[in-house]
Amino acid sequence: MSETSEILTDPDIGSPQKSPSPSSSEDENPSGVKDFLQRTAAWARSHPLSQQVKRDDSSSSSESDPGVRMKGRAALRRAVKERKAIEEMRRESMHGKLMQVLTSFWTRDQHPDWSVAAKDILRKHVDQIQDTCREAKRLKHTCEALVLLCAEDYQTRLKNKVDDVQKKQMWDDYKARALLQVPQQPRIVPYTGYDPKTAQTPRQRKVVKLPKSGERNQPPFTSRTRGAVGRLVLLDQGQLSPRGKYLQVCTQHGIRPALEPLMAGQSNNLSMANQNLTDHDVLALLPVIEDAQNLNAVNFSGNSRLSDQALIPLFRAFSTSAATLRHLSLQGVAMGPAAQQMLAELLMSRAGFVKLASLDLREVSLQRKGFQSLAQSIAQHRGLTDLNLSSTGFVPCGPDGKTCISLLMQCPQLSKLDLSWNCLDTPALLQLGQALSSRRALQHLNLAAAARRSSTDRDLPIEHFLELLAMNRALLQLDISMNHMDYRAALILEDALERTCIRTLSLKDNPLGQTGLRSILRLLCGKESGLCFLSMSGCYRGGAEKEAKIFNFVNPSGRYELDLTSPYDRSLLRMLYKKCERIGQAATSAFQEVSFKGPFHHPEKKDGRYQVPETGRLNFTFACDWRFNDEECWNYGRAIHLNWTSHRFFPRIHKTAQLLHQWRLATDDPETQTTILEVLGKDFVVSSALLREMCALQPDQLPAVLNKLMHCVNGGISSQYLAMMMAPTVKTYLRVVDSVKKLISWTPENPTGNYYLDLANPADFALSEQILVLNHWEIMIEENLGYVDSSQYGNRCHLRNMCYAGRKLPFQDVKQFILPMSDSFSFDYVSCKRPNGTEPTLDVDEFQKFLKSLARRNSLDTKLRLQVLRSVGWLLYLKAYQLRLLLGIFEDEFRSICAASLLFRVVDMQNEKIFRCAFDATQFSLLQKSVGYLACFPYIQPEQWTVDLDLTQYDQRRVVQCLWTLAEKERMDNLTQIVYLSAEKVQLNNADWVPPISWCSVENVPTSGHMKVTYRGGKDIMSWPTRKKLYEQFTHGQLQGSSADVNWWSSLKEAPKEVVQFLQLLLRRFKDFDQAFTFIDGVKGNGVINLKELTERVQRMGYKEFQGAAAVPLIQKVFRFLDPDNSGSISRKEWSTMSDLQKEVLQQLEEFAIFLHREFPFARDGKLQNVWPLIDRGGLGKMPRKRFKAALQEELGFFGAAGVLAEFLDVDQKGFVCAEDLLQLRRFTRGPRSHSFSELDPETIKREPTQRKGARRKSVI
Repeated sequence: MSETSEILTDPDIGSPQKSPSPSSSEDENPSGVKDFLQRTAAWARSHPLSQQVKRDDSSSSSESDPGVRMKGRAALRRAVKERKAIEEMRRESMHGKLMQVLTSFWTRDQHPDWSVAAKDILRKHVDQIQDTCREAKRLKHTCEALVLLCAEDYQTRLKNKVDDVQKKQMWDDYKARALLQVPQQPRIVPYTGYDPKTAQTPRQRKVVKLPKSGERNQPPFTSRTRGAVGRLVLLDQGQLSPRGKYLQVCTQHGIRPALEPLMAGQSNNLSMANQNLTDHDVLALLPVIEDAQNLNAVNFSGNSRLSDQALIPLFRAFSTSAATLRHLSLQGVAMGPAAQQMLAELLMSRAGFVKLASLDLREVSLQRKGFQSLAQSIAQHRGLTDLNLSSTGFVPCGPDGKTCISLLMQCPQLSKLDLSWNCLDTPALLQLGQALSSRRALQHLNLAAAARRSSTDRDLPIEHFLELLAMNRALLQLDISMNHMDYRAALILEDALERTCIRTLSLKDNPLGQTGLRSILRLLCGKESGLCFLSMSGCYRGGAEKEAKIFNFVNPSGRYELDLTSPYDRSLLRMLYKKCERIGQAATSAFQEVSFKGPFHHPEKKDGRYQVPETGRLNFTFACDWRFNDEECWNYGRAIHLNWTSHRFFPRIHKTAQLLHQWRLATDDPETQTTILEVLGKDFVVSSALLREMCALQPDQLPAVLNKLMHCVNGGISSQYLAMMMAPTVKTYLRVVDSVKKLISWTPENPTGNYYLDLANPADFALSEQILVLNHWEIMIEENLGYVDSSQYGNRCHLRNMCYAGRKLPFQDVKQFILPMSDSFSFDYVSCKRPNGTEPTLDVDEFQKFLKSLARRNSLDTKLRLQVLRSVGWLLYLKAYQLRLLLGIFEDEFRSICAASLLFRVVDMQNEKIFRCAFDATQFSLLQKSVGYLACFPYIQPEQWTVDLDLTQYDQRRVVQCLWTLAEKERMDNLTQIVYLSAEKVQLNNADWVPPISWCSVENVPTSGHMKVTYRGGKDIMSWPTRKKLYEQFTHGQLQGSSADVNWWSSLKEAPKEVVQFLQLLLRRFKDFDQAFTFIDGVKGNGVINLKELTERVQRMGYKEFQGAAAVPLIQKVFRFLDPDNSGSISRKEWSTMSDLQKEVLQQLEEFAIFLHREFPFARDGKLQNVWPLIDRGGLGKMPRKRFKAALQEELGFFGAAGVLAEFLDVDQKGFVCAEDLLQLRRFTRGPRSHSFSELDPETIKREPTQRKGARRKSVI
C-alpha cells in the first residue's frame, strides 16, 4: 500500500482533496479515461525511475548506459501496469455486485422485474449501488458496456454454444475496453495529420493535448487531484493492431467502442444496426473495415444520423473487401446525392460490389436525380438477387417511373423485390406487370401500400397491374396489402391468378368486403390454382355499391354495360366467357342483344386467356343455357339440381384445409367468421364433414354455421337433415329452422305465390337463385311446347311485380337483374305447370280433417297456417268446391294469398266461378295482380264479369283480346259499361265510342291507357267452342266434356240488389224455379217471359216489396239482368240464372252448417242450438244482423259470407237472428243436399206452437 499512498499523494499536484460526497450530482462525476491518463502521467513524472530516465536521456548518448535506460523503461511499464491493477481492485467488489444483478436479469430466471425494460432495470440497480458505493454513477458507461456484454454473451451461448474458454477471453477483452470509455464530446484536439474527412490514419506519433487543471470541470477519478499535465505521448500506431487503432481513435474522440465480434476478429460480418451512430462513430471504424479482407455482410440499419461525410469514406473503405461483400443494409440512412452516386458506381464497377446479393435501402430517401443512375447500376449488376426499396420514393409519380421500373426488371438474377410504401402510378405498374411476363427469375414481390389512389380515377392503378399477372409464370410470393383494393380488384385477381403458380398471397387491410372475398375464396379453392397460403386479415370490411356490376358465380345472367377501358369490366367479360366454357355453352347463345361500336367478334383464347378488346363500350344480355331434358321437363326438383346445385363452386378436397385454416385464424373475431360463412353460403357447396369440422373448431358458432350454410350442404334433403341434427339443444334447432324456413318450406313442384326475400340472408339468397333458375327452366318448357306468352310484360318471365329495396325494378325482364347481396327482393311467381284434370283429389272425410287441422280454433297464427298450407300444397289436388271451403277458414285479407298458392292445384278450372264468388272486388283484384289477369280470366263463365285493365302491361292487353274475341263470336253488345282512358287523358265510353273489332288481335290493342269493361254474356248466345278454345289456349290444359258438364254458377255480388230481393221472393213461394217460370209464363205460355208478364205475375204474388208503381223500376232491373241479349224476352235458359244464384245461396248456408258440424262436436245430430251461447255471449236471445256477422268471425272463427247468411236466416226480415233460425241449417248436416227450398226442416215443423214466438212467415230455406 506504500506505492498506492505514494500515488495518491503526488506533491506536484498539491495537497489531497476531499472525496466527493455520495450525494454529489452526476454532472460532477469524473471522466474515466481523462482522469486515468492525468493520474498516470503525474505519477510517472514524479517517480524516481522516471527522473533517472530523464537525466539519462538529457546526457550525451556516448556517455549514457544503455542498460540503465532499459531498466528504467521496464520499471515504468511495470508501474503503469501496477497502477491499473490497483484501480481495478478498487472496483472489484462493485463489479461483482453489478454482474450478479445483470446476469440474473438477462437469464430471466429469478429476477422479479424481468418484464421491465432493460434500461429501467439498469438505472434501478445503479441507484441501489449508489447508496452503498459512491463511485456508482461514475461507472455509467462501464455498466452499459457490461449489459451489452452480458446480452451478447447470453445470445451467443444460446445460438453458437461458445465454450467457457472463449467466453472468458471475450469477457476480458470487453472489460478492458470498458475501462477506456469517456463521455461524448471531450475537449481533445486531434493530433496533427489526422484528416476526419478522408479517415486516413498516417503512421506517425500522436500527441494528445490534455486540458489544464483550471479548465477541468470534473474532479479526477480518484479522491485526490493532481497538477496540470501538458501532454501525453502515446505509442506509435504502427505497433497497434486494427482493433488497437480503433480503440485509439475512440479514446481520442470520446467514442464509445462498438461491441461487435468483427472487432475481435471472430466474424466477417459487421452489424451496427439501430445504434444511433454518428459520422464520428463510423469514421472510427474505418481502420477495422479497411483491414477486413473477407467482409461478408454489413448492416448499418436504423442509423438515421449518418450523412455523406461518413458514408463516402465508408464506401471507399469497402474497396478492400468489395469483391467479397454479399449483403449490404442501409435502412433508414440519410444518403445524399453524392453517396447515392458513389453507391451506383460501386454497383456498376468491376472492382466494386460484384458479388453483392442483397441490397437493403429501406426508408432511404433517394433523391430524384439519382433514380435513373441507381436503377441503371442495378440493371447491369449480375449477382443481385434481393433488392429492398421499401419507402424510398424510388418510383414516384412522374415520367421517370416507367423507365426506372424497366431498368430494375432488367437485373438478370433479381429474385426478390420490395417496392412497398412507395407511390407508384399507373404507367409504372403497367411496366412492372409487362416486365413480369418476360422475367423468369423474380419469385418474390412486395407491393404493400405501393399503389397511388386518385379521387378522380374510377380504376385503381393496382388493377392494371393485377390484370397483367395472368401472363406471369415465375412469381411465387406476392404481397399487395394496403392498396385500397375492393371487390373489383378481387375479381381481377381471380381472373388473373386462376392458372398461375403463385403460392403465397398477402391481401391484408384491403376493403374487399363480402363480394371481394367471394372471388378470393374461389381462387384459393380452385382446381388449377397454385395458391396455398393466403393472408387476408382486415379484408372483411367494405362492400359494393347498390348499382354496381357484380359477378354472380352461380347464375351470372343479367344485363351488362361494360366499359372495356376498365380492367374490372374486361375481367368481368372474361369471367362470363369462362362461365360459358364451364357449362359447355356456346358464346353466341349466351351473349344476346349485343351492342358495340363497330363489329364485335367473340375473343379467342390464347395461352389460356381470352383476348378481349381494350377499348369501346359493350352492352349485352347474358343468359346461361340450362340443361334441359324433354323427358323430365316437369320434374322441377331435378331441374334445380342440374342447373343450380351443379353450378355452385365445389372446393377441391386438398383445398378444404385452406378454408379451415382461414376459419381458425378468425377464432377471436366473430364478425370475420360471420363474413366467411356468408361468403361460403353464396357460392360454395360444402360437405357435411366440413360442416362438422367447423362446428368442432368453434362450438359456440354452431348456430351461425348451420344458419349460413344449411342451404349449401351437399347431398340433398337427407344431408341437410343430418346437419340440423348437430344442434345440441331444441332452442338452437328452432333458431336454425327459423333462419332457413323459407328455403326448406319451398317446393319447386308448386312454386306459385308471393315471395319476400332478404338477400343478406344466405338461405333467402339461395332461394332467389333457385327461383331464377326455375324461371328460365319454365321459359324453355313454354318455348318447346308452344305455350302462349302470359307474362306481365310479354317476355315469358314468370316473375311479376318485382321490387328491390321497396322500389320497382327499372327493367321488365329478370334476366337483366343481377342479384345484389343485401336489401329485400319481393315478387310474385306464376308457374306454367297445370293439372291435366285426371289427378285424384281428397275425398270428403279426408278433406274435412284437413280443414279442421288448419282451423283457427287450433290457436294457430294465420300466417303460420298459410306457410303450412303452402309447404304441403304440392301434394294436394283440389276441386273448385273444396278450394271454396278452404278459403272460408281464412280472413278476407289472406284469401288472395291462399288462392294464389293453390290456384294451379285445382283440377276443374272450368268451375272456377264457385270459389271466385268467395272474393270481394278488392281481394280478387289482389289475386289478379299476384297470379296474372290471364290466370284469373273466366274463360267458361265470363257472365257479369267486370275488370279494370292497365294497357301498359302485356297480359292485360291479352285480356282485352280474349274479351273482344268472345264478343265477336257471341255478341259485341256483351261488352258493356266500357270506360277507356287514353294516354292523353281522353275518356271514352259506349255512348260516343264503338269498340274496334281489330282488338281481337293483341298487336292492335293500345299499349297505353286504362280500361274498365263488363262482359254480360248469356247462355242463349254462348259460343261454347270459342270459350273452350280460349280455355285450352291460355290455361295449357285440355277441357273434357261439353257445356252440360260445367257446374254453372252465379255470384250474388255480381247481381243487383233488386235481383237478390226477387230471388228471396221466389224461394219463399215456389218449390223450384221451373215452377216459378211456369207460373209467370202461364200453363199454356209461349216459353218466354216478357216484361209485362213479369210485372203482372210478380204483383199478383202479394209481396209488398214489389207492389205499386214504385215496384215497376225494380222489376225492370230484374228483367234487364235476366235478358242479357236485350231481346225483350226471357227464355228458360236465361231464367236458369236464378238457379245459379240459388246455388250460391245454398253454398253459403252449407258452408256454415258444415263448419259448425266440423268444429263443434256438441252441435252435431241436429243440436245446432247448442252453438248459440257461443255466439250470443250477452244472453240477449237475438242479435242484430251486423252484430251476428261480427260474432261469427270473432267468436266462432267463421270467415264465410256471414252477411248473406244473416240475411237469409232472418226469415221475418226484421233485422234480427235468433237461435231458432239456426235450426234451419240441420238439413245441410245430414246427407246430400235437397233441392226443395219451400219446406221447413221436419224437426222445425214438429215443434210445439208455443215454442214459436210470433207469427213468422215461411222460411226462405
